[in-house]
Amino acid sequence: MPQCVTRGIGRPETALGVEKGLYRGREAYLVVLPHAHDTARVTAYIVDAACATLRTAAKGEVLHSSSYAR
Repeated sequence: MPQCVTRGIGRPETALGVEKGLYRGREAYLVVLPHAHDTARVTAYIVDAACATLRTAAKGEVLHSSSYAR
């Protein structure tokens, strides 16, 4: 996972899962992390992948995030 995606999410934890795909016609990363306060849940983030091609210190744009039961 590109560092700009991690910076966009703003959480340093190791992801439980990462997958690159399309979200509403845009290349994006789906990143699943443990929920920040509830061990029975996870939080999924969809982050625009465009930052990975910019090669700057940019942060990836979070397009969507939701929490789900494990």
